[in-house]
Amino acid sequence: MRPARNPIHIVSVWVQRQPPKVKAFLAVVLGIVALMVLRFIVHDHDNLFVGAEAVHSIGILVLIFKLTKERTCAGISLKSQELTAIFLAVRLYCSFVMEYDIHTLLDLATLATTLWVIYMIRFKLKSSYMEDKDNFALYFVIAPCAVLALLIHPSTSHYFVNRVFWAFCVYLEAVSVLPQLRVMQNTKIVEPFTAHYVFALGIARFLSCAHWVLQVLDSRGHLLVALGHGLWPSMVLISEIVQTFILADFCYYYVKSVLGGQLVLRLPSGVEPTGVGWMPSMAATGPAEEEGLALPVDDGGGSSGGDHASFLSTFLLYIGAHELFSPQMWKAAMTEFVATALLVFCLTTSIVSCLKSNESDPKLLIPIAVFIILFLFLLVTFPLSGGFLSPIFAFIAALRGVITFTRAAVYILAQCLGSIIAFLLIKDAMSPDVAEKYSLGGCTIHGTGDTPGIGIATALVLEFACTFVVLYVGVTVVLDQKMSERLGLPMVCGMIAGSSAVAVFVSTTITGRAGYGGVGLNPARCLGPAVLRGGRLWEGHWVFWVGPFAACVAYYGFSVNLPTAPLVGAKGDIGILKMAGSCWRWRRRRRLEEKLGQNV
Repeated sequence: MRPARNPIHIVSVWVQRQPPKVKAFLAVVLGIVALMVLRFIVHDHDNLFVGAEAVHSIGILVLIFKLTKERTCAGISLKSQELTAIFLAVRLYCSFVMEYDIHTLLDLATLATTLWVIYMIRFKLKSSYMEDKDNFALYFVIAPCAVLALLIHPSTSHYFVNRVFWAFCVYLEAVSVLPQLRVMQNTKIVEPFTAHYVFALGIARFLSCAHWVLQVLDSRGHLLVALGHGLWPSMVLISEIVQTFILADFCYYYVKSVLGGQLVLRLPSGVEPTGVGWMPSMAATGPAEEEGLALPVDDGGGSSGGDHASFLSTFLLYIGAHELFSPQMWKAAMTEFVATALLVFCLTTSIVSCLKSNESDPKLLIPIAVFIILFLFLLVTFPLSGGFLSPIFAFIAALRGVITFTRAAVYILAQCLGSIIAFLLIKDAMSPDVAEKYSLGGCTIHGTGDTPGIGIATALVLEFACTFVVLYVGVTVVLDQKMSERLGLPMVCGMIAGSSAVAVFVSTTITGRAGYGGVGLNPARCLGPAVLRGGRLWEGHWVFWVGPFAACVAYYGFSVNLPTAPLVGAKGDIGILKMAGSCWRWRRRRRLEEKLGQNV
């Protein structure tokens, strides 16, 4: 008689045999089901937040038990504990000055135990500390979190410093576990106590994320308004999701090992440390290899590929998450940030000046200004970062495989931040009456000042049609290797700037609305004044995102058969990814200038 089979084991084996895409779908479904269950069994959702902090404390207690019983700290990241202590200390300070409640006591207890763990690793058990494996650079995490906190923080009535500290601890908490994951990547074997600790962190992150998601759902979005205006409410949710996302891959292997009866967690041999994070490895060529990053390759294993790289690792590879740890990508993103800020400042002030000086018929002055300004900025920025300067160009480049989706997301964020900075300067320089009449130069669909404006449907059609025109004329030339080489960099930039100017001219002439400055074409430019001024600038603001991005999808469907080729003017080592996404060393830049000079 055959022994009864364990149903859990049967389900586990079935899941392991599924391809990565099916596993990803099942994980999403499981997460949604878990959220629904929590929504019905936990009536006070604040208890989820308390539960998350309690589970985190339990994880720390597991570490304490390991340190006291086994007298070894092997496999534990000191840097991850230091990051945890930093964000807990900052959050404890914010709790004292902003909101004193049960969370303050939990944070105090967790901070005390974390400091004890740091003391044990640094002094008592230093001989067993794997310093060579714990090689994550903390400034890669702390510096971006600090800069992001200065730019995006709560809009409450508290002191500016306190609001920045609050945002800093939220951002730092989201990535504080990265050094611990790096250690486990380097060792490939995770002993039980460390695995229990990291799994507890994963559960805590999920409960915290569930708390915020359920709060938003139950309040029907009103909680986002209560948290403040601008980008801060969205960043809170994104931070919670990022925390859960980072630990999801490890939790998958943890559950898999527990169901298989394994006490020691062995990570797949295909998962290699490539900068930071769970990146599968393989031999590859191109920019990623030059930066010391290894990418995975499909070994043709079919559904058994899950034994070599998890579905999440495959997904991270697909979106190019390895580029988050590329200094060249962040240099290019900084270029996009500065260039977009300057471009938006020049464009907005020029358009407002045209409207103000010739309000009866500025239909020709505005396109001329757009062409000249955009052409100059493209000419300068193109060799440095690819000269995207707009979310629509970054998005279509990602769809066409010119850059990765991760790089596109970072570029779009940099462009949005650049727009906000530009309109901060405009708001300070522009007189109040002009700012009121022209809505700070923002994108409106109901007119500026006392002008009638246009309707939502008209604005959506204009955004879609004019964006498609720019993509068809400008981007098609960029993606054609032979044509771009024959025309050269100045002519390619002129094609993009000219098509944008034509789109603005067409939109202003067919509407016939006095005071209407034409289509936005750049969602980042429309976001800046909406964040700073608010009010009616948020009315129909979605049009300036949905229209252009829908045009990108439509153009992608149209151009899917076009060849992927270098952007402009150089064969050999100046490939499309380098041209569209890197700040080269001086040697490469000089070589590029020589080749571009030959084309001219």
